Amino acid sequence: MRGLTLTGIFCYNFQAMDEKVEQTEQPERPRYSRRDGEEGGRAPMSVEVMLRRFFRDVQQSEIMTEIKKRRFFEKKASRNKRRAVAQVRAVRRKTKRGY
Repeated sequence: MRGLTLTGIFCYNFQAMDEKVEQTEQPERPRYSRRDGEEGGRAPMSVEVMLRRFFRDVQQSEIMTEIKKRRFFEKKASRNKRRAVAQVRAVRRKTKRGY
């Protein structure tokens, strides 16, 4: 996890996306590795790579699951019941597999 927060999700730099939209026809650029580019800097990333990294970071930080879980209030009794059922299910699964 990279320490993403809910407010920090949308703070990614989409400057490359804007540049790609403004320039209609451009010659095909060579693919850069992460170490190519200016001194100490990174090579420009394509839009696809930026989106893939963004969605991977969101999925790894488990923000969407947290949002879905907190969408509706869950009483303490129902939460405890759900957890107890999950524990019983886990025990059955372990005994079935022979652990």
